[in-house]
Amino acid sequence: MAEHKEHLYTVTCRWQGSTGAGYDEYTRTHDLTAPPAQAALKLSSDPAFHGDPALLNPEQLLVMAAASCQM
Repeated sequence: MAEHKEHLYTVTCRWQGSTGAGYDEYTRTHDLTAPPAQAALKLSSDPAFHGDPALLNPEQLLVMAAASCQM
């Protein structure tokens, strides 16, 4: 029987802002890190949810991750 190894991943998501002004007003931009990688990602929500279209969004990252796993 093959041995199963556990894989653990740690990520940090940082967002600064306030939702006090309402749904249409707060920033969706946030930063993600995943040590030990040194690169940080600046993301936003999908533009359909008032995100910045110039930044990657979580839905795109999900599709990228699935594509990368196929490598």
